[in-house]
Amino acid sequence: VPESPLGANRAIPNPCAMAAAEQEQQHFYLLLGNLLSPDNAVRKQAEVPRKFAGASLEPRRFVRG
Repeated sequence: VPESPLGANRAIPNPCAMAAAEQEQQHFYLLLGNLLSPDNAVRKQAEVPRKFAGASLEPRRFVRG
């Protein structure tokens, strides 16, 4: 009996798994579209106001001298 090529023994995904993967992908693209939307409240909250755009987000450290 000749050997099968690599990957030939892989199981074919069942229809339920394929449907679940497709549903996850659609949900991902929906979330991505919402985050990229300029009208999205989550994105607006995450944006840094212009007056703070150049400010460092690192906490200030005071050195005693």
